[in-house]
Amino acid sequence: MPASLIPPAPALPDIDGGTSCFVIGQDRQGCWVAAEIHGRAGGLFRSRQDALHYAVDATAHRPDAVRIAADGVELHLGGTSAVALDQRAGPPSSSGARSR
Repeated sequence: MPASLIPPAPALPDIDGGTSCFVIGQDRQGCWVAAEIHGRAGGLFRSRQDALHYAVDATAHRPDAVRIAADGVELHLGGTSAVALDQRAGPPSSSGARSR
């Protein structure tokens, strides 16, 4: 269950005509974050699975639309940037990692 949630519009179009992409990872406090890369949607979650579920639903289950950050992710509300994104973010893994 999300701790804090900003509802996304399904498959938000990007400026270049593409569709939205999300990054998920943990912030400095250990909360799981799902953030749309242009800052249009996102939320804080209790588990990695909750964040992943939110991002997958928000991107209409598109392959490669959700990435897992190798380093921390921060959710910025009201700004133009959604995350401090590590360039090494990769696709979601099926390892079933759990939050703390």
